[in-house]
Amino acid sequence: MTSRSGGLWFLLFCVTASMMAGGDDKKSDRPDTIRIGIIGSFYRDQPDENIKTTKGDPVNVDDLEKLGDKVAKDEMQLGVLHGHEFAWIHKKYPELKALLIVVNQNLYQQGYVFVRKADGVSSFGQLKGKSLALAKHTSEPCHLFLDRQCMEVGAKADGLFSKITHPGNVEEALDDLVDGNGDATVVDEMALTSYQRRKPGRFAKLKELVKSPQFPASLVIYRPGWWQEADLKSIRDALLNAHHNPEGRQLLTMWKLTGFQEVPDDYEQSLAKIAEAYPSPKNLEKRSKN
Repeated sequence: MTSRSGGLWFLLFCVTASMMAGGDDKKSDRPDTIRIGIIGSFYRDQPDENIKTTKGDPVNVDDLEKLGDKVAKDEMQLGVLHGHEFAWIHKKYPELKALLIVVNQNLYQQGYVFVRKADGVSSFGQLKGKSLALAKHTSEPCHLFLDRQCMEVGAKADGLFSKITHPGNVEEALDDLVDGNGDATVVDEMALTSYQRRKPGRFAKLKELVKSPQFPASLVIYRPGWWQEADLKSIRDALLNAHHNPEGRQLLTMWKLTGFQEVPDDYEQSLAKIAEAYPSPKNLEKRSKN
């Protein structure tokens, strides 16, 4: 089965390769291969065989500043990362720009901690010693949201909760919560809305405990100075129209994505807001030492 992240980056590589093959033959400054760097957090819960680093494949970069540095220096021509991660390096690499965002219907992501209504839990701190159901492939913003909630009560997740289980998907995690097989779960807005629509009776037994601020969508970044405008337009058009192609539409459906979209006018503001609400881990370390 094609992994969600692996398939998405394969599509990125394919449309980029097709752009290079279809351009002006007189241009000699294009590299033989466009290198695409993918931040390692996209590969959470992925088996090792889905993380490709061979020539021509998107490269897994596990350090955020390393990815920004490589795109800034043209050692990689495109980068893919989460919106909050771009917010963390935006000031250090102001020359890097958003090409397109990657969405699943919503332009922004939001995480929620849910508990059972019958348990009477009214604050996140009351979950100390309880169990948490954290589904596999839970979105990275939800993981960050959970980490910062735990930090606010002075603990890490594995120290706060007595047990953390990993159901196969969010629906299983919510079902476990309803059935008393866990005390809390973390879900994103899309999964929550789907569950409420499909199982309204079970959803009614649950309660929102706390929710995150809005996270800006994941994105594709580039450095404008490297690109000729015609090449950039070819990549943008290919990605924006991926859902019109039968194969592209099938892959997007498999990955539970709507597709690529133009960067919203307020995207820069959303980056600033999330960077203020959730400072980078390195900034938090500096604060703790001062």
